[in-house]
Amino acid sequence: MKDENLPVKFKAALALHSIISHKQAQDMVRSYLSEILRIYLKLMDEIDSEELVASLEGIVEEFQHDIGPYAYDLCVHLSSAFYKLRQKDNDADVDDDGECSLAAGGCLQAIGKILTSPISPEVLAKLEAVKIILISLIFLILNNLKLFPLGYRAYSEYLFSR
Repeated sequence: MKDENLPVKFKAALALHSIISHKQAQDMVRSYLSEILRIYLKLMDEIDSEELVASLEGIVEEFQHDIGPYAYDLCVHLSSAFYKLRQKDNDADVDDDGECSLAAGGCLQAIGKILTSPISPEVLAKLEAVKIILISLIFLILNNLKLFPLGYRAYSEYLFSR
């Protein structure tokens, strides 16, 4: 994932999700979780891919008990990625066969999974500042009924899981 070649980093990120389904791999990867998450977020800035977002979502799910310290940064970044993807999806000049819309939906699913993971009171307090961003996202989603169930679920988990 540290390769300079973007396609290599992308394929490595996708492969990592498959690899961490094994307990031994999870134990090895756990100590590098911060760096791995940083790489995923950087890749998401460079590539709009539903597969990449799904892979990040899988990592969040596999490491749900370890993700708390990164919850704030992940939610902020995923919220920003969602907004960017929605803008691209609404751009008539972009022909991506719905990839942006799928990736945007994946961002909301990942946010929902992060919000249901064990989060410390300190991180939860920081997430309160993100509340306005998440509410804004819900209103954006109302303009696209395909994504409404995902947005509603993420928002409900945020409001009612604590």
